[in-house]
Amino acid sequence: MTWDTVRADAVGPRAGEAASPTPRLDALARAGVTFAQARSPVPITLPAHASLLTGLWPASHGVRENGLFEVAPQLPLLQQELGAAGYATGAFVSASVLDRRYGLARGFDHYDDAVAPRPRERAVPTRSAGETVDAALAWLDAVPAEQPLFLWLHLYDPHRPWHAPPSFGERFPDDYRAEIAYADAETGRLLDALETRGRLARSLVVLTSDHGEGLGDHGEQTHAYFAYDSTLRVPLVLWLGPEIATEIGVARGARVEGPASLVDVMPTLLELAGVTAPETEGRSLVASLAGAPVPPRLQPVESAAPAYGYGTAPVFGVITPEDESWFRLPRPERYDLARDPGQQENLYRPGDAARAETLFAGVEWDWPPESAAAPVDAATRSQLEALGYAVGTSEPGSPDVDPKDRVELANFLTVNRHGLAPDAALARARALEERHGLLPALARFEIDMLDAMGRSRDSLELLERAVEANPDHRELRELRQQRVEQWTRRTALAGAIRRTLKRSPDHPSAHRDLALTLHQLQQLEEAEPFYRVALRREPDSLELRANLANLLLTRGEPDAALEALDAAPADQRDDPQLHCQRGRILAFHLERPDEARAPLGRCRDAGVALSEIERALLEAPSR
Repeated sequence: MTWDTVRADAVGPRAGEAASPTPRLDALARAGVTFAQARSPVPITLPAHASLLTGLWPASHGVRENGLFEVAPQLPLLQQELGAAGYATGAFVSASVLDRRYGLARGFDHYDDAVAPRPRERAVPTRSAGETVDAALAWLDAVPAEQPLFLWLHLYDPHRPWHAPPSFGERFPDDYRAEIAYADAETGRLLDALETRGRLARSLVVLTSDHGEGLGDHGEQTHAYFAYDSTLRVPLVLWLGPEIATEIGVARGARVEGPASLVDVMPTLLELAGVTAPETEGRSLVASLAGAPVPPRLQPVESAAPAYGYGTAPVFGVITPEDESWFRLPRPERYDLARDPGQQENLYRPGDAARAETLFAGVEWDWPPESAAAPVDAATRSQLEALGYAVGTSEPGSPDVDPKDRVELANFLTVNRHGLAPDAALARARALEERHGLLPALARFEIDMLDAMGRSRDSLELLERAVEANPDHRELRELRQQRVEQWTRRTALAGAIRRTLKRSPDHPSAHRDLALTLHQLQQLEEAEPFYRVALRREPDSLELRANLANLLLTRGEPDAALEALDAAPADQRDDPQLHCQRGRILAFHLERPDEARAPLGRCRDAGVALSEIERALLEAPSR
């Protein structure tokens, strides 16, 4: 089982807490073996899971970033080896970043990635732990009782944004820990089902995470940017049922020291299953189940996300057998992990250059990758951005820009933007643009904000600037071409509708169509009277009313926008769309948050997903 985004120090009891958020993991650890220094080789979901299922470092399996790469079809996967040995194989994933198109489904009899965007919500294709466990239990019941099985369960809940069920939020006020508690409880539900079906006693359970969460360490609020231990150290617990544990001599409750890694999971499981493992870069941990430390090794760690998302050098590092971490960056770094586990004191000095060169020469980095990254389509880009990942380009960035210099940009695009209304977010992005230039990821964000504000002409002008600043950026050039063609079609359509109105002033839909088309062209002054004529003819049209309100907001007239909504017929005033729009105008344009709470609450109660800033407003005390 993999819990997404769980750092090693986020599980188990803490001083001052009434209870541990992870009682089921704690119980597995007491009766199993904990690998206390386990690491992921990369702090991002798809590459980390590729390492887990191939036993290879990212440079070898080739998946360096979410959404841009897929596992090479010739590489053997854990589920293929077990399937060939007679195991039923099933996988149940909870986020679109693990969609089958990225190559991890190969070899599974059943790969359940049925993760769809939720209604009325920006494309955020994830599902809750409860939904994923339900799907796994349905499959489990269909597997013959006598057939061995390999089940991979992936629970995404500890990944931002954090919205644990209320019962967990009440017990754990830390939202992150509340989500981990929920994942733990649903893991327990699966374990209970295995026991009820008579399978647990002869099972091997591996519980780990793909990576951790920055939580502000090193200035990183989330993950996938740096490759420090805050986002690489993960829990790794192996539990063996009593029917198989006695054959191996498991030191129950042991905390095993030494450099375990996610790449070790595949060879370990295959050895325990009695299956000959293909060649991997991982090492079987079976010998350490008796309590012996994991032998020293040179571990490569990396994050290519800054290169693809923010135009910097990639982060490449090694953990040495002497328990030092070294990073090959424009401003190099070296840390003594035994004395400084938080990696706070950079010990690198110019005299370390020869040693650094020797260490990094011992690892094959494959950079820039021999297999080019695939361009990201618009739907995938939207999904990844909704999950908190900035995807700037399929081309790696500049080797001369240190990621440390752009961490504020990463924090803004992945986390901080969610706490701002579009106009405030745009202003913040413009300030970052002045410092860092119009980078592709920043340009895409500004374009999104302008689009959300109905400023299509301004969006196109920004896109022209972005292409001028990044002339070799294929995705921006293609987007500009699409927008220019779209603008040309809409301009021609507006002319055709005007001619229709000239011939037929009472045409039943021409006023509506011209209002919408002029609005899309950001010809706001011209569009407004056509909206008003259309609304007199169709007073029940929520689309027209909402669009007129948005037009007035774009023109900076929030009072007029609110009046347009309040003029809706009495039988429509309880529509969720009107509540949502009215609440947002009151909160963010008229700065009347106390009045905004009631309509935003009705919006939420109708099942509409609110943004982080809207949820925070509802939870804040009245002024």
